[in-house]
Amino acid sequence: MRSLIAFSLIILLTQIVPQNAAAQIANTWKGGTPGQETNWDCSKNWSLGRIPDAFDNVIIPDVTTSARKFPVIQSGSIEINQLDIQSNATLTVQGKVCILVNDFNCTGTCIGCSRGVWIEGSDATVIGKN
Repeated sequence: MRSLIAFSLIILLTQIVPQNAAAQIANTWKGGTPGQETNWDCSKNWSLGRIPDAFDNVIIPDVTTSARKFPVIQSGSIEINQLDIQSNATLTVQGKVCILVNDFNCTGTCIGCSRGVWIEGSDATVIGKN
């Protein structure tokens, strides 16, 4: 009987606790993978070993001192929780790209954002729409 009550309580809690309560984690750009040095879509260029997804807080740091390259997005649609382009860091967009993000912080540079990037936050702001 106790195991049935405990099981029911676990099921109830998984339904009540928000799914994204602690789901966001940092996925930091490393870059520099041979032959894919700047490729956003190369999983080896990321600290978590995978391409960022909707639950990730993406950090683009200044990687110039480590002789690595900054990310380049060629095309496509990207959904992430947060995008933080730090001071002296750069994100380059070379094609038609849609970046959906809840929080956007940029103290660095975003090259090409005005050509075709949509960055939508929780306030539905659009930056650089073409």
